[in-house]
Amino acid sequence: MKHILFLFVVISFFFSCIKTSDENLVMVRVHNQTTIDFDSVYAIGNSFGLLRPGNYSGYKIYNEGYNLPGATIMISGKLIYAGFGFCGTPPLPMLSSGKYTLAIFKDSITYSGYNARFVKE
Repeated sequence: MKHILFLFVVISFFFSCIKTSDENLVMVRVHNQTTIDFDSVYAIGNSFGLLRPGNYSGYKIYNEGYNLPGATIMISGKLIYAGFGFCGTPPLPMLSSGKYTLAIFKDSITYSGYNARFVKE
């Protein structure tokens, strides 16, 4: 009986030391800062779905992410890229752990008329 109790205490101690925190994760959501409906938003390898003007998507969780703000958005059946594309500059910086909002907004200097930026929360 003492051996079983000892084994139970050791196993309980082991599992209490395992951390299940999100301190090393990157969490990203999208904010539509325009006055136009986004039929869909695709960024960082995930679909963020329909996004109405002024609204936020839910968070997506990543182990890591490049600090390259950009998204493909669909507006009235037309695919548009928001942000500046990667032009081969080595290496891309990574996002540090934490929560971010990928803000998509109108911008007259980009070819598509839309741009994007990460805002750390």
